[in-house]
Amino acid sequence: MTQWLVLSFMLLLSLALYGNWLIRITPEPYTVLWRLGGPFLLFTDFLNPLYASLWSYFGCLVLGLALSFAMLIGGRPSLGLTLLFCAAVVGFAAAPFLMPTMYGAYQIEPTAAAGYHLQWVTEPEDAFLSAFKSAQRRHESYGCVYTLLGWSHDNRLFYRSGCAHGIVQYDAVDQSSGPKPSGQPTELATQAETIFGTAASTHVAGLGGNQDYFVAYERAISPDNRFTAYLIKTYYGPSDVVILSQVDP
Repeated sequence: MTQWLVLSFMLLLSLALYGNWLIRITPEPYTVLWRLGGPFLLFTDFLNPLYASLWSYFGCLVLGLALSFAMLIGGRPSLGLTLLFCAAVVGFAAAPFLMPTMYGAYQIEPTAAAGYHLQWVTEPEDAFLSAFKSAQRRHESYGCVYTLLGWSHDNRLFYRSGCAHGIVQYDAVDQSSGPKPSGQPTELATQAETIFGTAASTHVAGLGGNQDYFVAYERAISPDNRFTAYLIKTYYGPSDVVILSQVDP
């Protein structure tokens, strides 16, 4: 009984890791076969919460690997189950390395309109993190939670990041993140404001792209009015922080 419970969890985990990708790479004439197996489509999203964060993702992988090894070593499985558990070990171990291939690089929805420059403050740092954020969008997981705080007098943007577990500062002039502050800054020159629900939220001057797919939730204007930071939220996926500035003629 225990073996079959473990096998059920491993099957759901495998579908969460690879099911969506398998559907997408299936040639068009054969995609109807996936739809004939209706429960299969549902099970590919059953463990979507594993994409909520890196902790949940790797936690589920470690749990899957631990259960697989436990069954192989102490469960005395049949030959068929042994092969299944071995395949699961390979699949779980390979998943992080295959992430960039399966999901590709993450791209934000908004672009810079003519005459504007856009800085993508929360751009992922490497190929895996970019692909992981792309997977979050594919699986409709919101991922990191950001909150704009405001600007300092020297054009540094401060915002709170749920993934960084604290406050992050970003230098808009040098276009780089600075050392992590020890606490919330007490002397901000300008404060962020919530603009969700206003006309400025759905029609942002300077932002290109299809604004039907994202909304500006918060805004913070630098003290010299050179830069405007926005917290951009898509309706079914991750959020991002961007900074807009006009290009000098």
